[in-house]
Amino acid sequence: MSDLRIRKGKTFAHVLRYGAKPFIYKEITAIAKTAPVRVTATAHGLVEGWPAAVVSAGGMKEINAESAPPKSKDYRQVTVVDANTVEFNDINAAEFKAYTSGGYLQYFTPVDLAGSTSRMVVRTKVGGEIIASSDSTHVTAGAAQIAVTTDNTAKKIAFLFTDEVTTAIVQKSAVFECEFHDALGAVHYLDSGDIEFEQEIAT
Repeated sequence: MSDLRIRKGKTFAHVLRYGAKPFIYKEITAIAKTAPVRVTATAHGLVEGWPAAVVSAGGMKEINAESAPPKSKDYRQVTVVDANTVEFNDINAAEFKAYTSGGYLQYFTPVDLAGSTSRMVVRTKVGGEIIASSDSTHVTAGAAQIAVTTDNTAKKIAFLFTDEVTTAIVQKSAVFECEFHDALGAVHYLDSGDIEFEQEIAT
């Protein structure tokens, strides 16, 4: 679940990456004491921005996921350096202990987005009035339209609120849900939570 803060009059994108079990494990052969930390795992198969966790690394215990299996907070988006190397931009490992051996990059299998559609609905409250939606067939009179883009190469779905949309929304708070319709027609949960709409200062 995610709680969003959207400033009125500004463009906002809610980007989701949809992964599912089974987990993928890629053996780690090196972790550099650098800022950002750099992890070597041959043929890691990750795409830019995909969330991954480090588990069971020897020596550099600080980088390992706190939970087994990892929880949401243990996954961090990767920057792909090359086919065998990734960085975690938000981890400074310069003062960590030296890596000795072992460990894996662990991540959910990216779901094939080909032939899929995704939808986001924003309501005043659970069961309340729809104030924004990406699905034109579910938009009530006066509701704002959310744009959706799907990138199967990058394995990401983006829900875009234009500045016109955020300006038009008068509510201070709302709730939302995102869902994924696969190529076979099955509907899957993506994300949900509360939205706080902040007042624009510069107009």
